Amino acid sequence: MPLATTSPSFLQEEIDSEQYTDGFSGPSTGWGESVAGSVFIDGGADWEITSTRGVDDWMEYWVSNDTIEHFDVAIGPDGTAKACGHNTANGSLEFFTLSPDGETSREAIDGHWPEENVGSKCSIIIDYRGLARIAYLDSGENSLKIARQNDFTPLADDDWLIRTLVEDANIIDQPKIAMYSNGSIVIAYQSNTDELGQNAIHLVSYFGSWWHHRVLVESNAAPDFTLNIDAEDVLHLSYLDWSTNRLGVISLDGDQRAYSVVDEGVGIGQPLGHHLDSSSRAQLVYGIENGSELRIVRDLTGRDSGRVSPDPVLLLETSESTGFGTDANADADYNQDGFSDLTYGEPGYANDTGAVHIHYGSITGYASSSDVTLFGPHEGARFGASLAVVGNSTGTGYDNLLVGSPLATNSSGNTTGAVYLYSGSALGLISNPTWVGTSDTINSHFGSRVDHAGDINGDGYSDMLVTELGWSNADNDKGRVHVIEGGSIIQGISTTITGDTPNVILGYAIAGIGDSNGDGFDDIAIGSSDDVTAVSGRGQAQIHLGSANGISEIANTTWIRIDQWTLFGHSISALGDVNDDGYTDIAISEMGVNKIWIYHGSASGFTSQSNYSMTSNNGWGLNIQPAGDINDDGVIDFLIGDLQGRTEILQGQHSSDVNADGSGQPSFVDLSADHLFLDVSNANSGFGKILSAGGDCDRDGVHEFIFASTESGTNAGGTGGTVIVMETRDWELSDIPITQMLDITTEILAAGWFIEGIDLSVDAQGRTHLLLHEYGNHFTHLERPNELQTSADPWSMTHLAGTYLDAAMAVTPAGQPVFVTDGLHQPQSARKVNFLRPEGGTFVHSEALFSVGDHYGSIAILSSGRSAIAHSSEVSSGTQHVVYTYQGGLGSINGPAGFSSDIVASGTHIEQDIQLLFDTNSIPHIVWRDSDIEEIHLAIKNGSTWDQSTLATAANGNQFGAIMAENGSIVLMYRHNVSGLVTEWHNGTGEDWSSSSMTVISNATEETGRAIFRHNADGNLEILFEDNQSLWQHRFNDAGTVSTGFNQQVSSNQSGISHFTSNGILIPIEEEIGEWNGYYVLVDDSGSSNSVRDIRISCPDPNLVVILADSHSTLQRAANSDSITSERYICSTSTGIITDYLEPSVNPIQLTGTSSSGNYPSTQFPMDAVVEDNGTWHLLFSV
Repeated sequence: MPLATTSPSFLQEEIDSEQYTDGFSGPSTGWGESVAGSVFIDGGADWEITSTRGVDDWMEYWVSNDTIEHFDVAIGPDGTAKACGHNTANGSLEFFTLSPDGETSREAIDGHWPEENVGSKCSIIIDYRGLARIAYLDSGENSLKIARQNDFTPLADDDWLIRTLVEDANIIDQPKIAMYSNGSIVIAYQSNTDELGQNAIHLVSYFGSWWHHRVLVESNAAPDFTLNIDAEDVLHLSYLDWSTNRLGVISLDGDQRAYSVVDEGVGIGQPLGHHLDSSSRAQLVYGIENGSELRIVRDLTGRDSGRVSPDPVLLLETSESTGFGTDANADADYNQDGFSDLTYGEPGYANDTGAVHIHYGSITGYASSSDVTLFGPHEGARFGASLAVVGNSTGTGYDNLLVGSPLATNSSGNTTGAVYLYSGSALGLISNPTWVGTSDTINSHFGSRVDHAGDINGDGYSDMLVTELGWSNADNDKGRVHVIEGGSIIQGISTTITGDTPNVILGYAIAGIGDSNGDGFDDIAIGSSDDVTAVSGRGQAQIHLGSANGISEIANTTWIRIDQWTLFGHSISALGDVNDDGYTDIAISEMGVNKIWIYHGSASGFTSQSNYSMTSNNGWGLNIQPAGDINDDGVIDFLIGDLQGRTEILQGQHSSDVNADGSGQPSFVDLSADHLFLDVSNANSGFGKILSAGGDCDRDGVHEFIFASTESGTNAGGTGGTVIVMETRDWELSDIPITQMLDITTEILAAGWFIEGIDLSVDAQGRTHLLLHEYGNHFTHLERPNELQTSADPWSMTHLAGTYLDAAMAVTPAGQPVFVTDGLHQPQSARKVNFLRPEGGTFVHSEALFSVGDHYGSIAILSSGRSAIAHSSEVSSGTQHVVYTYQGGLGSINGPAGFSSDIVASGTHIEQDIQLLFDTNSIPHIVWRDSDIEEIHLAIKNGSTWDQSTLATAANGNQFGAIMAENGSIVLMYRHNVSGLVTEWHNGTGEDWSSSSMTVISNATEETGRAIFRHNADGNLEILFEDNQSLWQHRFNDAGTVSTGFNQQVSSNQSGISHFTSNGILIPIEEEIGEWNGYYVLVDDSGSSNSVRDIRISCPDPNLVVILADSHSTLQRAANSDSITSERYICSTSTGIITDYLEPSVNPIQLTGTSSSGNYPSTQFPMDAVVEDNGTWHLLFSV
């Protein structure tokens, strides 16, 4: 990006080199437009990063006058664009190239007769050597072929190797080709077959010596699909399934296949564009509303932000205080159909009879009403007060559900509590319980808590945990936990663990924690605590290890607190393996002192001391649940709730990492604010107590999580219950307001307008490029600054003028789009094949510097992005100031945007451009001719003043110029009233200058004649001047003598001033008497004028044209010429200032910029321009 200084202290007469060692401050990361507008400080100056890349000047390269359909184009490692297409005239597959220097070529690869219809659809890719591979159709689109550009051609006409891959197939539309890192080719195509039905997608892969054929999509794929291979050699196929209206991506990593749904709905997915950026993240753009609007999707893989969808998958609410949402989870798949099922309790339903609701997952997700509801045995039973999915506890292969009913009565009518086990089946959850268990103690609240225990004894059946929080004995010991082992027949309670600690309840928290010591048996954790409002004793937590004999009633590890009422053990969470040692870990809350204690499993079990603790507040850590790997960093992330109703999803990290609080303590979550995926806060709402993660209700490849509250619902007073199902997302969707951007009215839409096709590319800087094929064969290029932007952020648009039969786009890593087109461009009447690409040259800034009146001036560059100007400014009575304007702010008249001005001289009469020169110390020297007194003056900046001297007298002609040599001497070119056209060298310093030599060039020039001179590529002076009816070129050789380069007769059809080029001279020619239509003759260094004619630029006045050699724009001239030039022009027209290359077939563009006046206006006075080494133009003009 070009940089423009804004610091007035940076531009000085002598730049102190030490200032570049000053400290740097500013943006440390980012690229291009992503940091546009930022200011950084370097070398004692403030630098602003501009928002312009300078590739808005579109060039067109003619290839042929054929009619080509179904283009595809790719760019090789050397920047050469290579394209394929079908020639409708002779039925052949054509191959076109555009080199970086503008050379084009074409050749026919296959087919010679119209009836062969070869290459009617093609797809091209280029390998690391720059060799092309083309997949295309043959024989009436019934055969698939591949052409490989040969890297070894021992025989003539052996440049391509061609092979037929598939025959006798009804292939639909264009095949897609991609390449693995080892050069192996893969091709996807779509066909209609009797065996597979309509619109199947096939994959043909090359494995060194043979081609492997498989079917990826068996039917119902929409015609427009895409194929990509990422940097990890994972293949991605994007397509729309017509039967489900789902847009999805199939990913193949070797033999591992994954599927992810991107979007779904009627009228979406066609047309479709898909591209992988430099980091293998995908972007998709596709039609919605049947192609009348566009949607853009970006792959969020590896990102932290945006990973949680803002819209719930399901929102269920009630206004009744019935405990709606109790223990909500989506851990089950009761019918094993691959869709997760939602389960939650409502123990207060129907006068505390209780109910449990089940919503089955499906292709459309959960229904808003339950599919199955289980009811309690009687009023007051509180059925559904606890529930847990306990896996395959009966050996049927289906998930089972365990439901607690702590106030249910037994067969004798005593209130003991009960638990009910329901079995899954192919038809879903069976409504009659498989097993019912009760307690032997009245009012013990059997079933207060239930949970899965894993497989504690290794018999292959899932085991269960049940608590009795109301149980106590004579010693006031409280709480029991029962272990119920699974089996084909449930035998009942196998182990009972009894509380023995005063003033706390054993089993207040229970958890199956997996295998914490790696012995192959799952383990359980039990907490002894009480409600936050109760006066509790010393909290306790204990571990019981599984074994072949099951669980022992004696704990293997016990942690107990000395202090009472700290609520240690109030909740226990199984974290999984947070420190990557292969053993499961747990978290135990101690909310009374705002602590969460982390214990790591090991081969010897848990140690007596915690591995570390984390500080909490507001009961933070009340519930902690693994949420899966949300941001794809390989580390599990976590749902965390607190007592106040706040739910967070925090980014997990390896526990050896330092906690974000700077204390040096490790943590399994990153507590910094920028790693917070979700923060839902609703004081005293009860959210945060019920959390669950996992499941995929619609099998779209992204996992979901649940947070629920039994205390907050739709009631105006806040009572009721709520279940919210959220999901992570791998894709971020946003709509592009394309009809608004393209000014598509309702009338145009009603007439049938839509987007027919999309080419999508993302360059290495993250910019998104779209080539839209609009109804009516119109094409528009859209570019967005970078992929971190949203679709609502500004897009730049370029409409391809004219109508096109077809067009395709590829984009270089640097962000230069290249189009290959076949169509009717505005100036032409016949179809033509062209390459188009933008190449530099947009204005970055425009400032009104000084009131000038009649303007004569010149511009020069002091350092990158910083210009200085010498110009005239009308005062009164025809007199003028000589003014020096520069970026820096050291002058006496402060101007805008860091520009300052000095008045150098007053009372002058200026009729030619003022010359601005800089010596090796960057001191400005200004030379001008005063036409009134016919003298040439010099002014040199000396601090805040200017030293002036007179260099020449008797200078009575329009011919005038000045050049400074490396040694500081100045050579003048002017017309002397006695000697004629002369050059004259001057030496000196300050106000003391003298002439050292004069050379007479011609004594036949007229006062109104024209002359220009320069230092040429050899470092010698070169002069172009008119002498009577001839145009002369004179050169000074190394010895200092003059030699004549050529003598060109100037007839009456010469119009305006000529221009030097990098290899000759451009002479403007009138086509008709008195009328110049922009045509030039190029005279090369040999004096030959017939090498190039018909060079045209769209400028009405040859005297308002600026031409400079530009190393960024070397072009081949006409096809029958070997002459090359590297010029660009800028000129003024009646509608503004335009720029273009010297290329006959190019339409010029009008410049736009950031000036307050909008488009750059016209000028009636000569302009001056200079080009930096980086290709940036600086233009001086007056209006």
